[in-house]
Amino acid sequence: MKHRFLIFIFVAGFLLVTGISHAKNEYSSKSVENAVAQQATRKISGAVKDTQGESIIGVNITVKGTTVGTV
Repeated sequence: MKHRFLIFIFVAGFLLVTGISHAKNEYSSKSVENAVAQQATRKISGAVKDTQGESIIGVNITVKGTTVGTV
């Protein structure tokens, strides 16, 4: 009984793995249409200072209109 169960698990796993590898990828035929436009990256550096010219510690900087940022 235990031997049959192990064979069943092995066959089911084998069929599952081979079925996944042959699944149709809907996006593979549209690779040109799904091309992502990349923007040029720029490195920006500087310091955030208050009205007296003192550096402010722990300031969050974000790109306007996005969630991209740093501390």
